[in-house]
Amino acid sequence: WLLSRLEGLKKTVDAEMTTYNLHRAARAIESFILDDLSRWYVKLVRGRTWTETDDRDKLAAYHVLFEALSTLALLLAPVTPHIAEAIYQRLDGRKLSVHMLDWPVVHDQRLQPELERSMAIVQELVEVVSKERQKGGRKLRWPLKMIAVRTATPEAAEALASLRSIFLDQVNAKDLAILASTDEFPGTIVGAKPDPAAIGKTYKGLAPKIVKLLAARPADEIRKALERGSYPLQVEGQTLSIEPSMVRLEKGLPADVARVETPHGEVFLDLRVTPELQAEAHARELIRRIQQMRKDLDLDVDDFIAAVINTDKEFAASLDQQKAFIARETRSRSLTFTDKPVESEHVVEWKDVDGHVVTIGVTPLHLSEAIRGFTRIPGITVQKAMALFDAGYKSLATLRAATKQELVAVDGLAAGDIDRIFEFLASPEKVGSICRICQASVPSEMRRCPRCGEAMMTEATPCPRCNSAIPPGADACPVCGFALSGQAPHGTPSRVPCVACGELIPVGSSECPSCGAPQTLRATTVPSGAIGEAPPPLLKDSSSYLVRETTPEEAYRLFLIAQKAGKKGLVITRIFPQKVRERFGLSDLPILWLSNVGKEDTIRPKDLEKLSLAAEQFLSREKGVVLLDAVEYLVTNNNFLTVLRLVQSIRDQVAVNNGVLLLSVNPSTLDAHQMTLLEREVDRVIDVPTGSSAPGSE
Repeated sequence: WLLSRLEGLKKTVDAEMTTYNLHRAARAIESFILDDLSRWYVKLVRGRTWTETDDRDKLAAYHVLFEALSTLALLLAPVTPHIAEAIYQRLDGRKLSVHMLDWPVVHDQRLQPELERSMAIVQELVEVVSKERQKGGRKLRWPLKMIAVRTATPEAAEALASLRSIFLDQVNAKDLAILASTDEFPGTIVGAKPDPAAIGKTYKGLAPKIVKLLAARPADEIRKALERGSYPLQVEGQTLSIEPSMVRLEKGLPADVARVETPHGEVFLDLRVTPELQAEAHARELIRRIQQMRKDLDLDVDDFIAAVINTDKEFAASLDQQKAFIARETRSRSLTFTDKPVESEHVVEWKDVDGHVVTIGVTPLHLSEAIRGFTRIPGITVQKAMALFDAGYKSLATLRAATKQELVAVDGLAAGDIDRIFEFLASPEKVGSICRICQASVPSEMRRCPRCGEAMMTEATPCPRCNSAIPPGADACPVCGFALSGQAPHGTPSRVPCVACGELIPVGSSECPSCGAPQTLRATTVPSGAIGEAPPPLLKDSSSYLVRETTPEEAYRLFLIAQKAGKKGLVITRIFPQKVRERFGLSDLPILWLSNVGKEDTIRPKDLEKLSLAAEQFLSREKGVVLLDAVEYLVTNNNFLTVLRLVQSIRDQVAVNNGVLLLSVNPSTLDAHQMTLLEREVDRVIDVPTGSSAPGSE
C-alpha cells in the first residue's frame, strides 16, 4: 500500500512541477508525510520492528520505510534543500549530496488503486470508531470486545475482509463481525410493550391489570408464544388469550453498545467491559508509564530493564495474566509484583492508574551494547547473545578470555557456535581510515572513498611492473592494467578511463561521475596481473591505442616496453631520426621520417599511399608495433578525413597481422569532433595528465 501511495506521490509531484504548481506539489508531499507515513504506516508496522530476529516482515518494513524516506528526500530537495540533505545523509550518504542523485522515476507496476481504495475505507471506519470511543469514554488503550458492521457496501465488505487484521489492530478490538441486513447485533435485547388501546377493546376493565402483568413478564417468553399464535395470561382466576396485535415487540441494543450510520454501513461498537478486557487495559496503562520512565532514563530502544511494581494485592492479581505482555512491550527481562518498598535505580509513584496507586521501579541492565557486539559474530542470535551475557560475558573483550570448555557450559550454544566465536575473535580487526574530503570511514585497502569518490592518497604510486605513475585513487595502472594487491580481482582492473575525459571510473559504469558522458563499449581493458605473477604482454596483439599527451613521451615509453618484450618496432615521426635513436639508445631502430627532404627512409607528408604501404609491409613481415607521433603534422599537410583514412588502413593491417598501433596525439591541436572520430578507431584511449612526464624523459 505505501509503495503504491509513494508512486502516486511521484506522479503527482511530477505533474505539478511540470505545470509550475509548486505549492500543490509541496502540499502533496506534506499530506503523504503526515497522513500516509507518520499517522498510518508507522503505526501499522511498529510491532513488526520489535521482532528480535531477522524476520522477513521486519526487514520488509524497514526496506519500505527506507525507500519512502529516501524518495521523500529527493522530492523535498528542490523545495527544502537543507532538510532534504539532512534526511539523506542520515539515511544513505553514499553520495556527497542528495542533489547529486537522479530525480525519482515512477514505477507504474507498483500502483494498486484497488488496494488504496480499500485502505481508505478502513481508515474512514477507524476514524468513526475513534470518535465513538471518545463519546463512550473508552480510551484507545482499552480493548473493545467486538465491532460489527451491518449492511456493509460491497467495497467495504471486501476491504474489511482483506484488511481485517489491520482494522482490528488500529481500533484495538478483539473481533469483527460482518452482518447481513436481516442479522441482528449479537446480544440485541427484545422488549414487549403492551398496547393498552388494543387490549381495552377486548378485555375492557381488565385492561390495566393485563398491561401491568405483561410488562412484568420476560419479553422473550412473550415473543416465542406470539410466534406460535397467542400468549395465555392468568388474570383474576381466568385464562386470557393475548393476541399479537395487543403487544408490540421492540428491539434495542444493550447498554454500552453504540450504533452509528456511515456511508459504508451501520457500525456497532461493543463498549462493555469484562474482567479480561479491563486487565488488558490496565496492563497497557502500566506499559505507557514504564515507557515514559525509560524515556526519562534516556535508554536506547533496544535496552533491557528490570522492572518492579508495587501495588495492592487485588490489582496485582488482576494483572497476573498480563505479566508476559507487559514484559515484552517494555523489554523487561524481569518483571516483579511486590508489596514491599521498591529499591530500583529509577522509582516513580503513579496515583492515577484507574484509581489505583502504583509504584514502579526501573533498573537499566546495560546489555544492549554487549548484545550488539555479540550479534556481530556469524550465527549468534539475540537469544544466544543474551545467554552469553547471563553467563557473565559482558563484552567481546571478556569473551576473548574464555576457553572452549567454559563456553560449552553456556546454555543454548552449539559446538558450531563456539567454533564461529573463536574464528571471529581470532580474525584481526579491520582498521579503516577517514576520508579527508567527506569524513566517511573507508576500509584501509580502498584507494578511493566509496562515498565521494576522492582519492585516499595525495601522491601517485609507481607501477611495480612498468614503473608508470598510478594516479592517486586508481586501483590499477592506467598503462599496463597492473592491479595493485587487494584492489582489483585477478585479471581485471576495477577502474577504466572515461571514454570522454579519461577520468578513472569503476568498471561497468553507465556514465562518468566527473563529466557525465555515457560510456560505450569501444574501449577494452588490458589484462592485469598480481604481484609475484608473470606479467602478461603490456600491449595486446591486433590492438590499437591512442595516447592523449602534449608531447610524445608516454607513447615512446610504451613503445620501448614493447621492444624489450621482444616486439619489432617501426616509428613514423616528424622528429629527425638521429635524435630519436640517440634519445632512446636504439641505434638500429627503423624510422620513417615525415619530411619534404628527399632522402632515404623519408616519406613526404602528402604521400600517404606510400606511407600506408610501408606500414603494411612492416606489419606483414615483422608483426610488430608501429608508433605514429605525427598525426597533427599530417593533418596540416592534407586534411583530417584523409589522415583518418590512413589511420583506418594501418589499424586494419594491425588487426590482420597481429601487430600493435600506437598513436600519439596532442588533443589541443584537434577539435573535439576530430578527437572523437580518432578515439572510435582505437581499442583503448590512454590519457596522460597535463604536466606529467614518463620516467626517463628529458
